[in-house]
Amino acid sequence: MPYAPHNRMTGHSKFTAKLYEKFDFGSTGRLVICSACVGFFSSLAAVFMLLVVQTLEKEVADVYAYAGIHWVSPGTDPSHRQTMEQPSRESKRLANPFIAPDSSKDSFFDLYEFPRYGVIILLIPALGGLICGMLVWCFAPEAEGEGTEHLIKSYHYRNGMMRFRSVPTKILATLSTLGSGGSAGVEGSLVMIGGGIGSLVARNLKINAQERRTLLMAGAAGAIASLFHSPFGGALFAAEILYCSTAVEFSLLFPCIIASLVGYATSGLFSIKFLQIDLPQSFTFFHVGDFLWLLPFAFACVLVGWFYVKVLRGIQNRFFARIEIPEIFKPALGGLLLGCIALFLSPVRGSGYDYFQAIFDGAFSLNLLLCLIFFKILATSFTVSSGGSGSLIAPSLLIGGMFGYAFGLIAQSVCLGVGLPGLAPSPAVFMLLGTGALLGSLGKIPLTATVLVCNAIGSYELLIPILVVNLLQLAVHSPRTMLFREQLIAKEESPVHLGDFSTDLLSRIHIQDLSLNKTKPVVVPENTSLADLMQFLAGSTASIFPVADEAGNLHGFLFASDIRSAFQSHGLYKRMTAADLVLRQEIFLTPKDNLLTALQTMIRFSTEEIPIVASYDKKEILFLLRKENIFHAYHTRLANCQ
Repeated sequence: MPYAPHNRMTGHSKFTAKLYEKFDFGSTGRLVICSACVGFFSSLAAVFMLLVVQTLEKEVADVYAYAGIHWVSPGTDPSHRQTMEQPSRESKRLANPFIAPDSSKDSFFDLYEFPRYGVIILLIPALGGLICGMLVWCFAPEAEGEGTEHLIKSYHYRNGMMRFRSVPTKILATLSTLGSGGSAGVEGSLVMIGGGIGSLVARNLKINAQERRTLLMAGAAGAIASLFHSPFGGALFAAEILYCSTAVEFSLLFPCIIASLVGYATSGLFSIKFLQIDLPQSFTFFHVGDFLWLLPFAFACVLVGWFYVKVLRGIQNRFFARIEIPEIFKPALGGLLLGCIALFLSPVRGSGYDYFQAIFDGAFSLNLLLCLIFFKILATSFTVSSGGSGSLIAPSLLIGGMFGYAFGLIAQSVCLGVGLPGLAPSPAVFMLLGTGALLGSLGKIPLTATVLVCNAIGSYELLIPILVVNLLQLAVHSPRTMLFREQLIAKEESPVHLGDFSTDLLSRIHIQDLSLNKTKPVVVPENTSLADLMQFLAGSTASIFPVADEAGNLHGFLFASDIRSAFQSHGLYKRMTAADLVLRQEIFLTPKDNLLTALQTMIRFSTEEIPIVASYDKKEILFLLRKENIFHAYHTRLANCQ
C-alpha cells in the first residue's frame, strides 16, 4: 500500500474535516467561541462574589448593631424612610444616624450616641485588613489594591499573562476586605478575576499573544456587564480603560461585546441588584436651558476629582509608603483608621450602593453630604492605599453622586436668593450627573460611565448631559490625574503597538538630531539609605536614577519600581543602601544611537526614560531621553515626509 502523505487533518473523521472546511475554527471563529465561554465563567464569578459580599455585609451590619450603631440600609419603603428622618428627641438616638433630620435646629452630633462597644467597630475592619495582608503577601502580591491596575499592566507589558494563583487570592482578599466593611467596591477585583479566567483559557489553548490579550479583556468585559446589567457598558469599559486619554482599543470591541452579552444573559438568571435607582414617573430629566449649568458643574467636579486623587496618592505615597511596619500589616492599619471614622459616620463603610436611592430621594442634608464626601475620600484612601483589596469605582460613583446632590442644593439656594427659584434643575438631576461625571473623568472612561448610569436609571435621556460633563472635565484634567496609574497616555507608549511604527524611519533618526531640553539628572550616591531613597522618590517624577561612588564613577542605575519593591519586601528596618539595589547592566545610550534602539531598550527594561551618556568609553551622563521625545520626533518626521 503506498504511503499517504501526512497532512493536518490526519486522525480526524471525514465529518470533522468537513466542519473545518465549512466553518472558521482557526482564527475568528475560535475567538468568538472563547469569548463567549470566558464571558460565561466571568459572569458566574461575578454573581458568586456579589452574593457572598452582600451576605457578609449583612452579617457585619448585625455586629455593628450589637456594638451600638443602630443603622439600616436605606430601603425603598417611603414610610420607613420617613420614620428614620424624624427621630424622637427623647430617645437621643438616631435609628439611622446618617439620615439628617428635617429640622435645622437638630444637628447630627446632638442626636448621635457613641456606640456601647466601640472597640468592635475598630477591630472588625482591622481584622479584615490583617487577613487580606496575609493572603496577598504570602500568595500573590499582585492581588493587593485596585485590581484594574493589574489588568491594565498584564495587557500592556505581559502579553495578557496573569498567574492563576492571583485569581483565588484576589477572591479571598476581596471578601476579607469588603466583608469587614472596607470602603471600596467589588468591580476592580472582579475585573481582575475575569481577566484571570480569560488568561487561563488562552494559556490552556496555547493561542498567540494577541488573542490572549483579547480574552484577558473579554473576561473583564463579561464581569462588568454582569455586575451592572449593561452589555455595552462592559464592552466599552474594556476598550477605554487601557489609556488615560481619548485613545480606544477598537479591536477589542467585537469579542468583548460577545463576552458582555453572554455575561449579561447569565447574570440575568440570578435575582441580584447592584446599581439601580428607581425614578418617579413624574421625574423631569433635563431642559435645553439647563445646559448652561453643565459648565460650572463640570469645573466643580474637576476640583473635587483633583482633591480626591490628591488625597488618595498623598496617603499612599507620603504615609503608607513611609511608615516603618511590614507590608503585611498595612491593610490592618488602614482598616483601623477606617474604623475610627466609622465610629461616627458608618456610611463610609462598604461600597455605598445601598445609599444611592436615599441620596436621590433627598434623605441627606447639605452639611451631612459635604461631611460624608470628605470622610468617604479618607476612608477609601485608607482602605485601598494601605494595600486592601478593593475597587475605586464604587466610591467614585458614590462621591460623585453625593457631590452632585450637594451642588444642586447650593444652586437652588443661590437661585432662590436672587429671586429665580425655578432656574436651577432639581438636585436629583445633578446627583445623576455627578454619579457618572467623577468616574468618567478620573477613570478616563467617559463613554462607559455614561452608559452605566443611564442603564442604572433605565433611561438614556441624560446620556448627552453626562457625556458633555465628562468631556468638559477631560479637557481640563491633566491626563495624569487618574485613578488607575497603569493607564498609558497614547497607544504608541504600549509595547503592544510597537509594530505600528515604521522601524525604518525610527532607525534613520538619531538622538543627537533631537531638539531637547537637556536637563542633567541628579546622581544618587551609592551609600544612600533606603529611607532616603523613598523620600527622594516621593519628590521626583523620574523612573530611573544613575548611581555613582564617592569619586563620581558611574556604578549602575536604580529603577523607581525596584526601590518600591525593596521597601515593600523589607521595610525600613533592614539597612539597605542604593549599592544593594543598583542594576549594573549597561542600559544607557549615546547621542549617536538611533530612536529604534532607544525605544526597544525602554520596552525591554519597562522604563519611560533612558540615560544618554557622552560615549561608551566616557560614561558621563548628559540627559534623560523620554518616550514622549521619541514619539514627538517620529510624528514630526513622518509629517514632513508626507
